[in-house]
Amino acid sequence: MSFLSALLSLVLVFSTLLSGRSSTNCRINLTEKLSDFILTRRLLESANTIGPKTTTGYVGGNISANATVPLPDGCTGPIIFVNDYKLSSPCTNLIIYHGTDGREHLIYTINGVEHSVNGTRIDVCIFCTDHYECFVPAYFYVKGRPNITNNDILIKVMCSEVVITGNIDKDATLTVEVKNSSNVTIYKEDGLTLPHSINGSLFNPRNEYQLTTVATNKAGDSNPLTYDLNFDVNMTADFNIESTAVKYVNDTVKVLFYIITVNKSCSLLYLDYLNVESSCLEGGHTVLYLNKSFSFLLDLLMDQQQCVIVIELKTTKKEVIVDTSRISNIRIWPRVTHNGYYSINATLLNGVTGVMVQVLYLNGTVFFKQPILRDSLHHYAIANSSTRLPNGTFNVFVYPLLSDGRSFDSNHTAMNFSVTCTMSHDPSDDTPTNKPKKNVPVGFIVIVLIGAIILIVVIIAAILLGVRHGRINGQWAPHPNEEGRGDEE
Repeated sequence: MSFLSALLSLVLVFSTLLSGRSSTNCRINLTEKLSDFILTRRLLESANTIGPKTTTGYVGGNISANATVPLPDGCTGPIIFVNDYKLSSPCTNLIIYHGTDGREHLIYTINGVEHSVNGTRIDVCIFCTDHYECFVPAYFYVKGRPNITNNDILIKVMCSEVVITGNIDKDATLTVEVKNSSNVTIYKEDGLTLPHSINGSLFNPRNEYQLTTVATNKAGDSNPLTYDLNFDVNMTADFNIESTAVKYVNDTVKVLFYIITVNKSCSLLYLDYLNVESSCLEGGHTVLYLNKSFSFLLDLLMDQQQCVIVIELKTTKKEVIVDTSRISNIRIWPRVTHNGYYSINATLLNGVTGVMVQVLYLNGTVFFKQPILRDSLHHYAIANSSTRLPNGTFNVFVYPLLSDGRSFDSNHTAMNFSVTCTMSHDPSDDTPTNKPKKNVPVGFIVIVLIGAIILIVVIIAAILLGVRHGRINGQWAPHPNEEGRGDEE
């Protein structure tokens, strides 16, 4: 065969390959099997003798077996057996030509490979006199598109990266695409091998992402696998609440607390957050994002004695109990007063400016109000009542003052006490009459009293003198009988 004819044959082969259609005019001689020949020798490879090689093809593609062999005198060939049966000629899938190098060349091709071709055995031989000499058999293997499952691809979200590991076929590559919650692609790369990592700087841990992987080989693409990226996975951070402080600021109770973290699996990002739950919170729940100082300020509902706050960071929860009462304790004494006055001592939340005391009659009428300001150096407000109580029982209500130090929170459930006044002389009896009273000098009163006493003494003395004088006159007067008796003598 001339070189020109060989070239034309190669063109025919390549055009067949490009057509993507399997030829059907290659016949198998079912009466001639290689295994029927007892006299079969091994054809050894050398620099001038090349046997076919086991080859892997892909569904829909082409697969070929090539061989080069010199023909010694008395030998014919090359001859090809497919699955032990001789392939008859002519066959457009089989090209045999004599090369310029003096050797015989064989090319056997299957186009549009299907899975049924998998495992096909190819024997390339020459026939010499009464026996075949054959190369070591070659096999055609066929692979389809990659078949991967979630067990094959593992996604691990780390603090600073997303790591992809797993097992895929060595002849396959991976395409990875990441989309955000708005379905916008933020990362895509193909032709990847495993393991592979994606820089964490592309992600915002607060957001949700979806990662898709597709494995690709010459047969095509696998079915896509989709994963949800959760940046809380495998992240833990134990923490302690270092301190808490409750303060009344601008008519709002606030709690300030600090946390310290220990045993964290990775550095906490400032984008991480705390979940906070409490019945003392408006709505019962809030989210606090970490900051450099790890300090946090919460607005709480006021006047809750047992305010339980549950703080959650990653997978760890801690609990803290605070008292948001603006007046945490109050004492009024005596509760029964004999002089109309009492004392009050109120322990206040930090920031509360003082208390307003309202004293009411039992019928609800306000008797008087008294603001008591906080001691600037202490946490209490202390004072005596400013107005004297008359006899009777009174209700004493105590309200926290607002931040302006003048007005008070009338919506606050005030502390209520009962105070009773019992005095021997009731000041309320000292009420003015219709006639105005004249102020009499004390000296005049004393002179009048002394004069009265002297007059009384004089009268008594006069009486006594008069009685005595009467007795004397009665003692020395002559008896009438005695007087007559003397005349008779």
